[in-house]
Amino acid sequence: MANVPDQPGDVPVLTQDEVNQLFDPLTGTDAVALGVSGGPDSLALLYLFNDWRIQTGWTGRVLVLTVDHRLRDESALEAQAVSRHCEQLNLDHRILVWEGEKPVSNLQAAARDARYRLMAQEMRAASIDCLLLAHHRDDQVETFLDRLTRGSGVYGLGAMAPGQSNGPHGLRLLRPLLRLPKARLVGELTARRISWAEDPSNRDPDYKRVRLRTMAGLLAEEGLDPDRLVETARRLRRAADAIDTWVADIWRASVTEHPAGPLRLEFAVLAGLPQEVRLRLLARMIRRVTGRDTPPRLSKLEFLEERVLAGNGQQTLSGAIVLRKGGDLFVWKEAGRELPERILLAVGSKGNWDDRYCYRREEAVSDDATGTLTLGALAQEPGTSALIDWPAGWPKTAFACAPALRVGDRLLFVPGLLEEVEKGFLPDVTLCRLPDRTAVMPAHGKDGQGPEDCFY
Repeated sequence: MANVPDQPGDVPVLTQDEVNQLFDPLTGTDAVALGVSGGPDSLALLYLFNDWRIQTGWTGRVLVLTVDHRLRDESALEAQAVSRHCEQLNLDHRILVWEGEKPVSNLQAAARDARYRLMAQEMRAASIDCLLLAHHRDDQVETFLDRLTRGSGVYGLGAMAPGQSNGPHGLRLLRPLLRLPKARLVGELTARRISWAEDPSNRDPDYKRVRLRTMAGLLAEEGLDPDRLVETARRLRRAADAIDTWVADIWRASVTEHPAGPLRLEFAVLAGLPQEVRLRLLARMIRRVTGRDTPPRLSKLEFLEERVLAGNGQQTLSGAIVLRKGGDLFVWKEAGRELPERILLAVGSKGNWDDRYCYRREEAVSDDATGTLTLGALAQEPGTSALIDWPAGWPKTAFACAPALRVGDRLLFVPGLLEEVEKGFLPDVTLCRLPDRTAVMPAHGKDGQGPEDCFY
């Protein structure tokens, strides 16, 4: 734990008006979760939020989440320290543990995904969708410089947004501290005589983020201070938002989404767009058919776009197939070596399948059905091609990963392809396409940095 100075420093603490402005976007929210690791940033978030809820009389539900990645010996003790803080503040706290063997490569990316996945699971169980994070101004600067070294485009260099409706694992993210420098957060804890956990890697020059912090100090000496870097990033985010609005209009007017998953777009529409818009549209189509949170890397996306425009046959990227056929462009989920998992739909079960569809089963199937009800990929149903009402113009291979319901050996239902289920035969089963989380794609910040190449 860090030693707390005997006297507060020279950094002014936040006034109550400043605190109210930070958390004012929560006024109409009835439940929130806070991601708190035990470091100075997240502990400042915890205490400032608590001040706000008491001062304003906010009565919503609060859940504080700490993920113990089990990557350092001290992590369990640090998580318990957060529990003690929450107990003092009378806030509900849960410790989530990343179990299992840890990957050797891309550990930071895997840890990030595990962190959001575990928090999303806990929040869904508690019927909470809004997560508060402690990213601050210095994180913005660090992110901008990191993306710059990776050769990122307008989205990678764009600022982290204060709010993100479609974050990792479908979470709604809020970053109330984004305009504050880290020094003011540390000053808050110092003034309150609160100690915090210090990750030793934050001082280790072997880590890129530490070297970037030094670089930021040198740039500030030349006049490129943090405020200017943040303003540049904010302007790039503004440009990215404008492109996303353009892409959304094209999507509504020109992209056809089959209920079973594949997408179709008139090729002339794609070819007629400026390259930046075209790349964004392709990235969104790929994410939509695969259900992935992260967009493809920019360099690989540019290579794909070049080949598509040249008419060089079928392309594969990030788990998706992209095919120019006649006057159309088709995009669908790649079957790959392993098809989406076949799952048993037990009575009362609900959840997501293949990150693309949600299902719910209320009660048992009717007496007319025999056998076990399962949900799997259409390609797992050999010999059923003759039963399918194949849509004109669409490649049959585009439906290999389409969701297929069956009872025993009998194929019952494939969205838009097989709907010969008798009325009332499966009144207990609901199968729906998940909402389009690609409508607003993330500009990855501190927690979303790729290991080798820049994300788009």
